[in-house]
Amino acid sequence: LPGLAEGVIPIVPTRSQIRVGLPVASNGGRIEMKKSTIRRQQLPLTPAYVFTDYRSQGQTISNVIVDVTSPLTGSDLSLFNIYVSLSRSSGRDTIRILRDFN
Repeated sequence: LPGLAEGVIPIVPTRSQIRVGLPVASNGGRIEMKKSTIRRQQLPLTPAYVFTDYRSQGQTISNVIVDVTSPLTGSDLSLFNIYVSLSRSSGRDTIRILRDFN
């Protein structure tokens, strides 16, 4: 998007609406359908859990997303860090690499 800083991912709200009919008793005792519209707005976010390669040692994780770019702290990832991160998954079909290597 023009004017958006690099690395910033915009989160755009989604909107939806549903029309429903609710049975309501009228004054004469007969049942009528009262129609109403329900409108909803939400942010398309998925909760996630993040931890370091040090914390993940000794664990097997069903689905793994690994970020192997150099951290913003300026320190580089060692081959050991990358190995630990990639080897936490139960198989190669459940590993996703988030970005390109540096």
